[in-house]
Amino acid sequence: MPCLYFLLQIGCVMKILFVCSANVWGGNEKWTSMAMAELEKSHKVFLCYKNELLSDKFHTNSLKLKVPLRNYLDIVTFYKLFLFVKKHNIDVIIPTKKKEYFICGIIAKLSGIKNVLRLGSVRNLDKPVWHNIVYGKLNHGIIVNAHRIKQNLLRYKFMRAKRIKVIYNGIVQTDIKKCTKPKDTFTITSSGRLTKLKGFHLLIKAVSELPMGIKQKIQVKIIGEGPFLQELQELAEQLHVATIISFTGFIDEPQRIISESDLFVLLSFNEGLSNSLLEAMINGIPVFTTDVGGVREFIKNSVNGFITDSRDPTDIAAALENIIQNKSKLHKIGQKGRNIVKELFSMDKMGSEINNFLKTVVTERTNNE
Repeated sequence: MPCLYFLLQIGCVMKILFVCSANVWGGNEKWTSMAMAELEKSHKVFLCYKNELLSDKFHTNSLKLKVPLRNYLDIVTFYKLFLFVKKHNIDVIIPTKKKEYFICGIIAKLSGIKNVLRLGSVRNLDKPVWHNIVYGKLNHGIIVNAHRIKQNLLRYKFMRAKRIKVIYNGIVQTDIKKCTKPKDTFTITSSGRLTKLKGFHLLIKAVSELPMGIKQKIQVKIIGEGPFLQELQELAEQLHVATIISFTGFIDEPQRIISESDLFVLLSFNEGLSNSLLEAMINGIPVFTTDVGGVREFIKNSVNGFITDSRDPTDIAAALENIIQNKSKLHKIGQKGRNIVKELFSMDKMGSEINNFLKTVVTERTNNE
């Protein structure tokens, strides 16, 4: 395909197919939507999806394909996706979840196109044969959103550094909104899918251990929905903090609530780079987070945010108490956090880096041919 190499050098329009088997909206899906929006400025973008309720949330003016995406060997999905790829002359497939990596890898091999994985969290590849096939043989590139994820992947002999590209998430730049809450109330927000992995139970337990004088002056808002909701509500009742902690459910634009808080807390057990964390920081809200994913790549403890290595609620409570008692310092810390996010996490930069990486991947194939 020598003509493809020539066209790419002068800015050829690529045909890029994103695949998403999600049933619920989360950080991974938000990244997909943002990446599609940026790439659609220069290329033809398509979407293969599973859940009809989510399809309209993904930004694209191009065609969409609905498939079952039931499992790794879903014949219907293989057939429909393969025909779609051939009919529309797709150049690159970008799967975003484990189930899709294998399916898209096989289709890419059969179609002679590129399969570029998007991986948004630290993942241990503890099945050597299977993971060698999926992550080593069936893809032509991997996009990750933190250097820590790349370093973890390179622990495995079958991974090649040149195939792994670190591209930070983009974040929409916003103006800081004025706070409308009562001045004598300290508001903590947290946001994400309500699963145990996100550590909301640690926040509830930590709040329950705060001194009574502090508990009387704080409000905690947990934004999101998920299977852990009832258990979290029951935990708040058991620990007698249900009057302090409120669950808002899913909100399309959580920035409105986050921007009115004094502190954003994220106590996840595993992340890449949390969109919620970045959304808080771009609003000038100081953040307190566990040491997961790439947070130490842009947060310096007690300088532009707060980081804890502990998963012990007592330790977390002590850290929260110290932050709240020194709230006069929070505005400056929040502003420094905002500045670093503006510098590192622009949408234009994210779009440009994805675009350049995909072009490199495609031209490498052409050169090899």
